[in-house]
Amino acid sequence: YELCEFITKTLKRNGLSPPDLMLEITETALLAEDSSSRQVISELHQLGCRIALDDFGTGYSSISHLLEFPIDVVKLHKSLIDGSTQNKRHASIMKGLCNMLNDLDIAIIAEGIEEPEQYSLCKQCNVTIVQGYYFAKPLPEEGLADFIRAKNVTAITG
Repeated sequence: YELCEFITKTLKRNGLSPPDLMLEITETALLAEDSSSRQVISELHQLGCRIALDDFGTGYSSISHLLEFPIDVVKLHKSLIDGSTQNKRHASIMKGLCNMLNDLDIAIIAEGIEEPEQYSLCKQCNVTIVQGYYFAKPLPEEGLADFIRAKNVTAITG
């Protein structure tokens, strides 16, 4: 309860609404099966904050987490993307997982895109948010506007 109250006050103080905040939770954190954690995650979701499941595809990835928790976004770990363009089994798992997530109306973010083939696979799988060195290395805030202008990229939020 304290976390939800803190987040509510912080959002209000900064003129933001709950959907403006995406909280990332790793699957490792969900493995604890702590009932208080489950309650806090549910309260944050009911508040309107978006919940992202980070590092999906590393170690123990359970489909049940997608059913048991109010997950809005799944961030596919780089290790799931790596090899998907050279290995048919990797690609099949990636495509099947993306189909399932799209059917569940769970947004997908693909991390670690470094090659044009990886980006192409993400497009084939209807992954609309991708990040990685294929586009750019991490930039300081002051360099971002210049980068966008130089690439003639339209920034889309939401």
